[in-house]
Amino acid sequence: MPRPERPLDADNGPVAEFAAELRLLREKAGSPPYRELARRAHYSVTTLSEAAGGKRLPTLAVTLAYVSACGGNRDDWEQRWQEATAQLAAREAPTGSTNGGESDLECPYVGLAAFGPEDADRFFGRESLTYDLVSRVSRRRFLAVFGASGAGKSSLLRAGLLPRIRSRGEMAVLFTPGPHPLEECAAQLAGLTGGSAHRLHREIRDDARGLHLAALQAVAGAPPDGDLVVVVDQFEEIFTLCQDREERTAFLTALLTAARADNSRTRIVLGVRADFFARCAEHPELVEALRDAQLLVGPMSTEELRRAITQPAARVGHAVEGALLAQITAEATGQPGILPLVSHTMRETWRRRHGNTLTLVGYQAAGGIRDALARTAEELYTGLTEQQQARAAQIFVRLVALGEGTEDTKRRIARHELDTDDPDTDVVLDSLARTRLLTLDDGTVEITHEALIRCWPRLRRWLDEDRAGLRTHRELTEATAAWEALNHDPSALYRGTRLAVVREWANRGRTALTPRESAFLAASVRDEERAHRSVRRRNRQLYWLSVGLTVLLLLVSGIATGGELQRRNTTARMLAAEAEAVAATDTGTAIRRSLEAYHAYDTPETRSTVLSLAGHPNNHGELRQSGTSALAFSPDGAVLATGGQGELALWSHRTRIAELGSPQETAAYSALGFAPDGKRLAAGRENGQIEVWDTTGRVRIAATSGTGARITDVEFTGQILAVARGTTVELWDTALRQRTGELPGGFGTVWELALSPDGRTLALATDNGIVLWDLGTNTRLPELPQPRGPVNEVAFSPDGSRIAAARPDLSLSMWELTGSRRTTGFPGVTVPVSGLAFAPDGRTLLSASFDNTVTLWDGDRPGQRRTLLATEPGGLTDIAASRDGSIAAMSRDAILRWEMARLPLAAPESSAPITYTPDGSALVGAADGTLVEWRGNGAAGGVPLGRAVNAVFSRDRTKLALNSGNTVSVWDVVRRTKEAEWAVPEAHAIALSADGAQLAVADTEGTRIWNVAQRRPVTSLKGYPGRPSALDLSPDGRRLAAGGEGDVLMVWDVASGQRVAEEADTWGLPTFAPDGKHLAVFGYSGATLWDPENSSRGISGFTRLGRGMLADSSPATTAFSPDGRFLAAAGENNTVVLFDVVNGGPWATLTGHTGPVHSLAWNHDGSRLATAGGDGTIIEWSTAPDQAISQLCQMLAEDFPNHDQPRVTTCTR
Repeated sequence: MPRPERPLDADNGPVAEFAAELRLLREKAGSPPYRELARRAHYSVTTLSEAAGGKRLPTLAVTLAYVSACGGNRDDWEQRWQEATAQLAAREAPTGSTNGGESDLECPYVGLAAFGPEDADRFFGRESLTYDLVSRVSRRRFLAVFGASGAGKSSLLRAGLLPRIRSRGEMAVLFTPGPHPLEECAAQLAGLTGGSAHRLHREIRDDARGLHLAALQAVAGAPPDGDLVVVVDQFEEIFTLCQDREERTAFLTALLTAARADNSRTRIVLGVRADFFARCAEHPELVEALRDAQLLVGPMSTEELRRAITQPAARVGHAVEGALLAQITAEATGQPGILPLVSHTMRETWRRRHGNTLTLVGYQAAGGIRDALARTAEELYTGLTEQQQARAAQIFVRLVALGEGTEDTKRRIARHELDTDDPDTDVVLDSLARTRLLTLDDGTVEITHEALIRCWPRLRRWLDEDRAGLRTHRELTEATAAWEALNHDPSALYRGTRLAVVREWANRGRTALTPRESAFLAASVRDEERAHRSVRRRNRQLYWLSVGLTVLLLLVSGIATGGELQRRNTTARMLAAEAEAVAATDTGTAIRRSLEAYHAYDTPETRSTVLSLAGHPNNHGELRQSGTSALAFSPDGAVLATGGQGELALWSHRTRIAELGSPQETAAYSALGFAPDGKRLAAGRENGQIEVWDTTGRVRIAATSGTGARITDVEFTGQILAVARGTTVELWDTALRQRTGELPGGFGTVWELALSPDGRTLALATDNGIVLWDLGTNTRLPELPQPRGPVNEVAFSPDGSRIAAARPDLSLSMWELTGSRRTTGFPGVTVPVSGLAFAPDGRTLLSASFDNTVTLWDGDRPGQRRTLLATEPGGLTDIAASRDGSIAAMSRDAILRWEMARLPLAAPESSAPITYTPDGSALVGAADGTLVEWRGNGAAGGVPLGRAVNAVFSRDRTKLALNSGNTVSVWDVVRRTKEAEWAVPEAHAIALSADGAQLAVADTEGTRIWNVAQRRPVTSLKGYPGRPSALDLSPDGRRLAAGGEGDVLMVWDVASGQRVAEEADTWGLPTFAPDGKHLAVFGYSGATLWDPENSSRGISGFTRLGRGMLADSSPATTAFSPDGRFLAAAGENNTVVLFDVVNGGPWATLTGHTGPVHSLAWNHDGSRLATAGGDGTIIEWSTAPDQAISQLCQMLAEDFPNHDQPRVTTCTR
């Protein structure tokens, strides 16, 4: 019989009341045993029983798990938890200092705010990094400091770098870019030079050397070795806040020019959030500057944390209790982005100190690292009136810039953007500023630190409730500012669909508009109504003459129907926009929104999101675990183990099947490794503890004490467990009864271990390179040919024939351990690799990086790679691959999953053509001079073709023509044989007839039709003004179209050689439709379908198709579907547009490639479209929406299950 729960202590106030409510909920659920609740909630029995124990308030995560296990409403209980948190905070908040009323200003901890130059004397823990930074700045003229949000970049720059630069007598300026980085830069420099900020802004904007010249003026009187140091903190604001691409580019150019000038006296230092590394890579000149000019700010070490926690208090004669120090270091060591939470918690603990000692009791009363910030925010929020609470919500959502493939960030706004006429605005702002949740400065308002966005559940809920609506509101705010800047110019007002979308959003009443925004919207409505009245006046007479009563009734009915259709259309477009916006960060939500959008209305936008997500989802599943810090697959790949903050979890596919660990042991797990039989799991923690778990019985069978350096890796080697700790590799018996020895040292810190598949060789990634150890003879093996220096990642291939390693200097290498013993280097690594693993095929090497990418490198062709985007806060920190082809990449709060079999095919990055085999069962392409067949998920074949300038397939897919410049050849694709080859003078374009019997060649002697079998020209086509760059033969072989130099399209009759049509202002790339009667071309007016038979000169019969997403680039390739209904076109903007040939206009836009698309191929029935891109991938898209919807519904059910949300209507049919 279960033991009854202890009576609750009424003196515990809100905690006891909350526990009583939890107990009542469990009782209503039938009083299930805690063991059964643990099975449902995936938390331990102890954790759940303590949640209702009444001793302390459980965390929100534990509360919601408890509630879900008892069948309660999560939203209601989240609200109850927030109320309890606020009550507890109000009850525990001190009424005054215990030290005689010392003011808040004397607190030595800055809280959420960054340390400033004035705080240098209390900035502890980063001394070594500061020294490194100052040294690098002294040696380089351009440097970027990268780090996760909350890693301490701003404090390092402001309280570390600036005071030391100025102490040497050098000048320095620091600013954040904001919406107008050139203006901010000019204002700061004008303060140094005493000049006009307006004039300086104009000079920097109009002259790339303007900043350089201003810097020379500023240091004119300084010593020759004295430079101006320009520090740009929160550099990511040029992407999140600066909307003017030209200003962004001009700012970057000014910075780089100032640093690179021959007589430069400027040193540029950037502070950048790590998850914006990929955005930096959008600018080639910045990529080049960053190549070896980066400093990564990682988490503090345990010793650095100790100093950061204890020294500020010691400086003012106070002490930190030992138990408190141990608790915080255990929770914070190795955690990226934790520093502002530590500082805020210490500030709250300071307010609750006992005498001159900061205690663990005070820390717990403040809520600890995880809850202190949420408690502070909740305490303030619940203390406001109802009207003030609504105003606070409106203020906070305005202060957040929604992430586009990155985390949400804070947004600095001008004070006048808020409703200044509302007296509650000032009250709320003052309250938030007093608690340091907001910073008010010189007419601007901003959230003090982005940690508030991550850690306050209520704010997260506000942001997640209507992200599409928030984006609409943000666009409205920016449009209002532009309208005011243009002195209320009517041309800046909203009209048409854009106005309809905003009006529908505003009518929901979820967000209050400011008077400025209301005035803009009202002016837009009035302007559109005036336009409508004018139209009605013009048509009134015709209306009364042409419309009778019956027609009038039909029209009224049509208007009603049209209104409903417009509403559905608007809703669908908003949902599709939201799906597109979150596709990179939340695949499951993107799929749901895309299905909801398509169900609401079938439009090109909704079709596009459905087809794009079905063809290329961002990932194949997400496993959520807070503070994830280690992962490992079982040998058979059936189980994935993950470790976090004191928590171990076992996963099967998408389901958490077990939770291991003890809530009393909070040190984070840092290393995991399965035994060869998969029945035991070794785990190492940050505090040096080693554990062995029985994964079948799910119990811990052995453990050491947690007194030692961090465990960096663990590996089972037969009956011995190898443990990497600091500079040693310890050897333990697998029951952890005794330490049996250690490997000889002398190679510095050991960062990672890798065991060869045969269990004979242990590879060590060390400060001095890779070390190979023979476990049989216990001797060191001969060293691999490698440079000296640290290696941080190492991995064996599944068959043990290869070993790969990554270094912090951005080098990635692979060695053959048998045969040739060749060394292969992989070019193109731009961000340090954080994880390394081989795929099951032994050829593909997987790497994870802090820039949120997983790269698949081809070990046989090092220049070929595929990239997967993860877009997780803080980047990716490790990767693992299972025997069955599952990939797991780890971030701070999630494990992202991919299945190798479902990834896009690997394709050459060159612009080689592809086609389906005649039966549609496989793809064929000319890849890097070889004829390759892709069947399933792999490539086969390998018939040498030789290098070619360009290549084309015949329409029946049986022949391939190659242009090698001075020779052309025709190949039989089915037999893999060469049918013909002959010399031509500098051919630049070719086209093959449908059956491969004729080849059109444009060379220096003109354009000719060749008989392939006889290898002789049969027709010469004259009159083209210049060099044709694209040719196409009609399906029946009667017509040849050419386009190219001079933007002229020309069509000849092949039999007679006579020109039958000509048209100017086209870009070339003519493509005949399957019926042979119509020709698609692209010109300055867009995509057009022409009938060349209608006129001998000037094509009169046409259908305008439009241009869709190709507005900024001409297409590189086009292809009609077999039935002629669709024309697919792709170009440099990474997208594929499907044009509706029958009705005209874009039918759908396919997004997923990360590089230009250079080849298209339809299958035999037009149900699939294959595209090859410069990103090294081939994607197969379904072009049937019903089929794509079926795929997405299956993905929702299997890859992204969310039992808290109702099934999508489309998936219930």
